[in-house]
Amino acid sequence: MYSTLPGNDLRAELTKTQKKGLDAKKGLNLAIRQSSQESDFQLQHYWELFGEIEVALYNGDVQQAWQKLNDCWQSLNKSLLFRIQVFLIETYHLHARTAIAMAQTVDNNEEFLRQAQQDIKRIEQEKMSWGNALAGLIRASLAVMRRDNKKAIELLAEAEVIFDSLEMSLYSAVARYNRGLLMNTLQGQELSKNASIWMIDQEIKNPARMAVMLAPGKWQ
Repeated sequence: MYSTLPGNDLRAELTKTQKKGLDAKKGLNLAIRQSSQESDFQLQHYWELFGEIEVALYNGDVQQAWQKLNDCWQSLNKSLLFRIQVFLIETYHLHARTAIAMAQTVDNNEEFLRQAQQDIKRIEQEKMSWGNALAGLIRASLAVMRRDNKKAIELLAEAEVIFDSLEMSLYSAVARYNRGLLMNTLQGQELSKNASIWMIDQEIKNPARMAVMLAPGKWQ
């Protein structure tokens, strides 16, 4: 089941810390550092890095997220974690999301979009259905950043079907939420509303920010 993958656990922890009214970054760091050891880049360091970057993206601290990820990229590559497929796919997906978020902050953004495109190709080399679905979501983000809204809507719809078949419900809701925004119709408004309601039912405090974190792009 996809629910066992690392990003889901971190998002569950993010939701819990929000619900308790705590600072999400501090809550994640405290939980991880209790078992952390100062040594080579290991699993606990990965969890900390992943959590900090996702929280930064959620909060809109895009430059902080990009800097943190790139500062650790060499250590990640030298670690054994990239030999494990799930970590490789999730990390390249995180890198692609952060690159697209950065592309929204600058005028000349082609380099960031190019990096996201490379990340997609690396994910697709693994030939995993759930990884390809994540890559499809990023392709939709790239399309909307390049003002190809029709293509973006098609890619989002395709991703929804795959996410639903794999029980990746959060990603399906995010794809549906963004597709509704992009459609800019009454039907689209209903799609976004229903996706938002579903996320709130999962105790996600701010569905719009969750959508920004998982699928950045100029959806409106």
